[in-house]
Amino acid sequence: MINQETKISSWIKIKKVIDELGDYFFPSFSGNISVREGGLVFCTPTSIRKKLLDVEKISVVDLDNNLIDGNKQTSEINLHLEIYRNFDGVNCVVHTHPLFCCIFSCTKKKIELSLLPEYYLKIKKIVYVKYMTPGTKELGLEVVKKVKKELGNVKEAVVLMRNHGLVVFSDNVDRCVDLSFSCEEIAKINYLLKNFSKPQRIPPHLLHIIENLYKK
Repeated sequence: MINQETKISSWIKIKKVIDELGDYFFPSFSGNISVREGGLVFCTPTSIRKKLLDVEKISVVDLDNNLIDGNKQTSEINLHLEIYRNFDGVNCVVHTHPLFCCIFSCTKKKIELSLLPEYYLKIKKIVYVKYMTPGTKELGLEVVKKVKKELGNVKEAVVLMRNHGLVVFSDNVDRCVDLSFSCEEIAKINYLLKNFSKPQRIPPHLLHIIENLYKK
């Protein structure tokens, strides 16, 4: 039996992501959101537009992907579950398909973060993961492997999956929304700067200064 208060609380968090990111990040039926509450994961179901969801349609699964309540879970649930299984303190995973991040995902290029201090400080590093079939456990394992290799045992990360899209995870919903917006904005700036032969980056020694200021 699912605790109704927990279900409603989880739905409020999911709806916050849907409302704040909107159709731009979740075109058509794409993208998925999950929040973890103890040993249960509350996630968006498969094949339903995000704006048509309500608390009764939200899928509830355990960490072994057994459907406990609600509609059939998203096909990308394996990605979410592998992140939850491998990173302590992660309570939210958001997978989206914003335009400029998707453009970069379809190339071998990387998004330059050191163009503006705000984005460099917020994201610091984007982890890039090679294309693997969406919805598979193998994709989830590859994301976990790359994040651990490049960032360690963290509680938040920004990942660009090649030929697929963006996934961010954190210990809270607000941070996931902020990271998603920030990654798309800096991707857009990168893309528009392609018309300039040599974009100006912040020198490395000055990046260290703003890092120290931020820590204070």
